[in-house]
Amino acid sequence: MPARQEFEKSGCFNEYKLQLLTSTTNSKHFDCGIPEYNDYLFNNALRSQNDHIALTWLLTERATD
Repeated sequence: MPARQEFEKSGCFNEYKLQLLTSTTNSKHFDCGIPEYNDYLFNNALRSQNDHIALTWLLTERATD
C-alpha cells in the first residue's frame, strides 16, 4: 500500500484531502473537537492499523496543509 493516498474529485471536493494515516502523517495539529476521537488518533490508531484491526483515514481541508 502506498505511504500516502489522496482522494481527488472535481467540484467542492478539491478543497479537501482524504489521507490514510501512516507513521509519517503529520497529524499533530489535528483536532476534530471530540476529545475521545483525538485521543484514539494520537494514541491508538496506528497500533490498530498495525494489528490489522482498523484503518484510519483523515479528511482535512487542503488550506490547513
